[in-house]
Amino acid sequence: MKLLDSIKEIIDSGQYTNSTVRGGKWVKKFENQLSKYLNKPTICVNSGTSALIISLKMAGVKAGDEVIIPAYGFIATKNAVLALQAKPVYADINPDTFCMDIKNMRWRELLSTKTEAIIITDLYGNICDLPDTMMPIIEDACQALGTIKECRADYTCFSFYPTKIVNAMEGGAISCDDPWGVRKLRTYPDGINMRMGEINACIGYHNFIRKISEKPRKDEKFLGKPENWYKHYDYTLSPEGECPNADYAKNNPLKFS
Repeated sequence: MKLLDSIKEIIDSGQYTNSTVRGGKWVKKFENQLSKYLNKPTICVNSGTSALIISLKMAGVKAGDEVIIPAYGFIATKNAVLALQAKPVYADINPDTFCMDIKNMRWRELLSTKTEAIIITDLYGNICDLPDTMMPIIEDACQALGTIKECRADYTCFSFYPTKIVNAMEGGAISCDDPWGVRKLRTYPDGINMRMGEINACIGYHNFIRKISEKPRKDEKFLGKPENWYKHYDYTLSPEGECPNADYAKNNPLKFS
């Protein structure tokens, strides 16, 4: 079924959302595709920021706690911490990747008795190394769907904003080992709604199938796959050639497209 036909079906049904813990038809379809692709239970929410907030709550972060985050990145990472009245503590970044600099070990100096979680951020198609710690780790992979080969952190968050790899108009997702806990938290007991709507899930599902699972469309064949643009610019602008891929990831061309 084509995207517009699917949206018409939702409009004709009048079922724009579903307040049950499990979600509506298209939310389930999108979640199933994401879970299969990422090889881990994945739950849809209404934004990447919501995914971060719920992950922090799942990790036990509360008011007054500290969360280590990279000193550089999109403001939503910090805002998710502030939304729970916790304190962001900033770690140095690697100037080559703009991700948190894990290898220099200075981030360990930021650990305290108040630290409850660490957020690492995958930025501009580059993947952050995973800290070696027993502390709960949240991976802000909002720019990295299609990049990471496996979910390494306790909670991995994605975004489906129009500028991201997969566009759902608005939306996000969380991959973790406790999907029912996430489903319960996406509709908070105090009335905060973080559910994904059916039309957003439908758009996300179709774009995911088109961009991740199937062959490119005719116009994409004409323009060339984004990976080819990425390699062209990378080799042209960098004297050292393409950025190396980590064992657990493949760099994506997010900011080259």
